[in-house]
Amino acid sequence: MHTVIRNRLEENYSTIYVTIVSVLLALVLEDLVSIMRGIGDPTLFHWLTAAFVVHVIFNAWVGYSATASVLRLVPTIWDTLNVFVLSLAHFSLNSAIGERPVVFFYTAACYSAVGGVVTGYNAWRAAQDPVTGLQARRFHPVVLINVAGAVAFAVAGLSTQADVLGSTLQAVVTALSLPFASLWLWAFFRAWKASIHA
Repeated sequence: MHTVIRNRLEENYSTIYVTIVSVLLALVLEDLVSIMRGIGDPTLFHWLTAAFVVHVIFNAWVGYSATASVLRLVPTIWDTLNVFVLSLAHFSLNSAIGERPVVFFYTAACYSAVGGVVTGYNAWRAAQDPVTGLQARRFHPVVLINVAGAVAFAVAGLSTQADVLGSTLQAVVTALSLPFASLWLWAFFRAWKASIHA
């Protein structure tokens, strides 16, 4: 690739990436508001699931923008696919709000798994920038939090399907997912700061 073109692509990588992420996540938020307005009489479970979705949308924006803002890379088709896959996972989470709790739990399990793959990809991609020196291995705990979330939500779904979890325990499990999402954000920032200061 011509050096001048490559330099221009690298200089604009963060702007392009953060713009795409911001637009898609704004659409996801708008969709969430629309869904919540469409629910006639929202229950505590509906509000908790909506709070969880808002939290993970915020996490996604912070994760993408913090990483992309320091990188100088040539965009690839995989970068675009990465953003669209996570956005589709967000829309899936939105569509599970208002459905039976078991649907939300299984969808959240899938979302957590996708989030783990996306986080792993972003860390790997960031490590390809020789200037920043971001280290992909530092993000392994963040990916493990996603894996743990996928397992926990799957167990909650199975327990709900087997009538082990009643409506109160379903709300409790969903409420417990909020600090779990905060843990992801804390682990991400810790890995990011450790990586850029290494």
